Amino acid sequence: MKEKLIRIIAIVSLTLAVILLATTLDATRKVTYLKQGALKGFEVTGMYREQPNKFASLALQLDTSNRWQFTNTDNTVVNGTIKLTDDPNLIDLVDETGATYGTVHIAYSMPSEDEGLLFLKTASEVTAFDKAAGKPAFLQE
Repeated sequence: MKEKLIRIIAIVSLTLAVILLATTLDATRKVTYLKQGALKGFEVTGMYREQPNKFASLALQLDTSNRWQFTNTDNTVVNGTIKLTDDPNLIDLVDETGATYGTVHIAYSMPSEDEGLLFLKTASEVTAFDKAAGKPAFLQE
C-alpha cells in the first residue's frame, strides 16, 4: 500500500515536472521571438481587424508588391503601397495618389498566424488592430 502511494506520487511529480519544463521552453521561445522582433522587425504581412470587434480591416502584404488596403466600416476601400522606415516596426502607408495615409506601429506579432497587435495613426486618430490571419485578404485587386 505504501509502495503504491509512493509510485503515484512519483508519477504525478514527474508529470508535473515535464509540464513545467514544456511551459518554460515555450515561454523562452516566445521571449526570444519578441526580442528579435523588437530589434529586427516583426512579421507584418497579414489581415488585421479593428478593436474591439469592429468591421474595419487592414490588409498588409510586405513582399515585392508592398501593398496595403484599408476597408472602413462603411465598406469604403483605400489602397496603397507600404514605405519602409528606419524603424523596423514602423511603416508608412502611402495611398494611390502618393499622399501619406498614415503610419503603422507593429506592437508585436507572434509566429502563430493570428497573434499580433498594431496601431494605425492617421491625421485624425489612432486605431488598434488585432491580427486575424497570417495572409492578407484584399477586397479589390
